[in-house]
Amino acid sequence: MRHILWWGFLLAVAAVAFAASAVLSGAEQEKEPEALKRIAIKAGKMLDVRSGRMLERQTILIEGDTIQAVGPNVVLPDGATLVDLSQATVLPGLIDAHTHLTYEPGDIGWQALGRSHPYEALVGAKNARLALLAGFTTVRNVGANGYSDVALRDAVNNGLLPGPRILASGPSLGITGGHCDSNLLAPEFRHQSAGVANGPWEARAKVRENVKYGADL
Repeated sequence: MRHILWWGFLLAVAAVAFAASAVLSGAEQEKEPEALKRIAIKAGKMLDVRSGRMLERQTILIEGDTIQAVGPNVVLPDGATLVDLSQATVLPGLIDAHTHLTYEPGDIGWQALGRSHPYEALVGAKNARLALLAGFTTVRNVGANGYSDVALRDAVNNGLLPGPRILASGPSLGITGGHCDSNLLAPEFRHQSAGVANGPWEARAKVRENVKYGADL
């Protein structure tokens, strides 16, 4: 739990963090390393996922991106920024184990064939931000065309855009004509999705290719 960002913290300080990062110059940011920033969250209630109990009147002390202390009697260091959530409930960041950030709900069938990989990456940027603001600090993206989810993960990790921790899979793997093969075009187009693999050896080769280009899973 020490390395998990908190949902209540995200909702309370996201706007402040983004505004500050836009105003500060690179040199000014270097003067205050991330590890020295201290934030104290006063939580009216806090879910302890280890015990399954809802605790009251807890203080969460964060230094950089690490939770250093949690409890009712945490001593606050000088200069800590106080976030008052005494009227709210705080819980750990949520994990979504099955996402398709680079897709829109209607991107199936014929419409999906007209979406470029760069466009899908931009859709992913929008959905990654929405997932983070909804309290999801880790997601597992299980299928994206053109390694657009790998690019999205790297962009988030490099601070180019806001988003959760992303475990990316790259192109979905499946058999010819199966769930992961966009087989709507007529046979004369000889279209086949990038992740099509028939038989164990082809599947192994596709897995190795996905790993080569940055897939986590």
